[in-house]
Amino acid sequence: MPQIVRVVALIAMFGTFLAGCSETTAAPRQANQSHRNYHYADIERYGYVAANAFRVTNPDYSVSLGDYPAVRSADEMAVQVDLEPIWRLHSGEDQRVKLAIRQDGKSGRIYFSSPSDRKSIDMSRALYGSESKPQGAAVLTQALSRIGMPGNDAPSKKNVEDVLKSAGRTRSVTAVVELKRPMKADEIRRGGYLHFANALFSPAKGKVPIYWDSKSPMFCHNCDSDSFSITRTFRSWVASLRPEDDFLLQQFGLSLDRVSKVARAGNIYGYVEVDANPILLGRLLSKSHVKTMYIVNIKENCEDYGIGPCEPSLWPRSTQLNGIPYAKLD
Repeated sequence: MPQIVRVVALIAMFGTFLAGCSETTAAPRQANQSHRNYHYADIERYGYVAANAFRVTNPDYSVSLGDYPAVRSADEMAVQVDLEPIWRLHSGEDQRVKLAIRQDGKSGRIYFSSPSDRKSIDMSRALYGSESKPQGAAVLTQALSRIGMPGNDAPSKKNVEDVLKSAGRTRSVTAVVELKRPMKADEIRRGGYLHFANALFSPAKGKVPIYWDSKSPMFCHNCDSDSFSITRTFRSWVASLRPEDDFLLQQFGLSLDRVSKVARAGNIYGYVEVDANPILLGRLLSKSHVKTMYIVNIKENCEDYGIGPCEPSLWPRSTQLNGIPYAKLD
């Protein structure tokens, strides 16, 4: 069987393995009636809570930029988030999405729309073009939903190793890393890592996940792009939340009580390595603190990514993982 056909077949096997898992979509929904419908008056405050609530509950997208939508009304709160899928299936493919998160000035209703108008839209259709997720997004969501579940029949390390070896040196791999036990950020670094630029602080377990990354969008005070501060910046956001924010958090399937407990614990259950060297992923897979990996996609490793046509380039043969190069901050 040709190598690329074998790779596609193995990816399909992982998708089939995860297909039975239920998906959780973090879309605005009706809040518990015991919580009053809080109306925001400060647009910066609203953006800080809303944009990051989206970020926390939608790990299949990274919030690359925050802004204000082109069309706004004086009596509403409205922020724009520019989203980039981390499950992107093809190198050089632009699948960025611009989304407005609005609160109606009269009813207090939270809803999504295009930045160019105020018409309410379904989040799944806005993100994926349909009500069902494409393969890469579905596999990522399903993989994250398996982490921390009792009786999780995870793919064996041998099967994952075979997929990584089949990828060769001209392809990049996006994979969910599941840890053998919940760990602190500095423990993960001591064990070896590639990028470790995001963290699953709470598995979904029938709810929405609680996730954080090292991106630094407009609506994130005290955030920076340093992944060594990932726990600190997550805790900083949670510490700034107020009781009245619980209403908005609930629209994304969260609660102030839950995010506060998760932040205090600071435990990490897994993370996503995006467009990584399969040789180094194989090295990471062999580490004792890693339970398994879920392969999300395999694509060409492009030189000059995003500038022109993909020019496949070879990864170096190095098997040296990163450690802690300087004092830990978490």
